[in-house]
Amino acid sequence: ITTVTRMLHFGRSEEMEQYCRAAAEVDFRSIAALEIGTDDLAAFRACRQAYEDLGYGDMWAVHSQGGAQGYDNRDYTITEQAHGVTQRNQCYCFNPVIHGAKIEDAVIVTEDGLLPVTSPVIFPAVERQIGNTWIRRPGIFFL
Repeated sequence: ITTVTRMLHFGRSEEMEQYCRAAAEVDFRSIAALEIGTDDLAAFRACRQAYEDLGYGDMWAVHSQGGAQGYDNRDYTITEQAHGVTQRNQCYCFNPVIHGAKIEDAVIVTEDGLLPVTSPVIFPAVERQIGNTWIRRPGIFFL
């Protein structure tokens, strides 16, 4: 079980595109902080710091930021009060939101790095290399 979010916008909006790219950056920083055997609270803290660095400091609180996945769409949502140790082959999905723009795609944390579970196919993509893996996150599809 996994979750994805795709954004469709009627008419071009540079503002929404900027928000989407910022949300992707929050996601990139969150998943980059995941490491087998370490507390996944590091990913939550990287997420909050990314919001702050990008000038959207309070946006982390408007929506849950995601967490570990398994047989449910979230085994748990990472917070300061609820977190765990990243296990080998654990799936995570974060879902940062900035002023209505939302990013959501899953990765599995493996011994060889991140393994994308989902990625955009027909949507424009924002890409970043994390370790040895290129991660693609969806942009907004403008109609």
